[in-house]
Amino acid sequence: MNSFIEKENILTFGNKSIDVSNVSYHRIEKSIETWNKAISKEGFTEKEINDMCEKVGLYLIRQDFSVLRLRLSFIESVKNYVKRNLLTVNHIKKSNKAEYDTFQDWVYFSLTGNKKKDLETDASMMETTRKIYREMEAQGITQEQCSTLLLTLLQDQVKELKILNKDHKVS
Repeated sequence: MNSFIEKENILTFGNKSIDVSNVSYHRIEKSIETWNKAISKEGFTEKEINDMCEKVGLYLIRQDFSVLRLRLSFIESVKNYVKRNLLTVNHIKKSNKAEYDTFQDWVYFSLTGNKKKDLETDASMMETTRKIYREMEAQGITQEQCSTLLLTLLQDQVKELKILNKDHKVS
């Protein structure tokens, strides 16, 4: 029985708290398919992405009774099942900014396995690289020369420090 129990991950929506740690793999697969179909079209807006996130998130939260029964007693499973199915998009939309961001992070992590912060870090690194290339091109340096300079800088940064003067007291 302990093999079905994962570390608790509680999402709150106003006064409702729901443990979302044990989502079945089948629901995650269906959610990924739904997400990919919706995102495949071009020209979608942020509102459409948020709506899709809410739809997929509700689907992931509304777990099957059999999955809940593996983790909880019968009565707790029934209570939890009813609470999950009574949760609506309005509850999610009425939550505060921090709760909504946590919900979106959880949905995105459930679908991709990557944390949003890791993706934001990658995006900021790419933006920094673009700025460096633009600055180098403004100075008349080609991309190959810029890459060489960046690699040289990186090698200098990670090179081990050498002791210039030996400390005679240590030896």
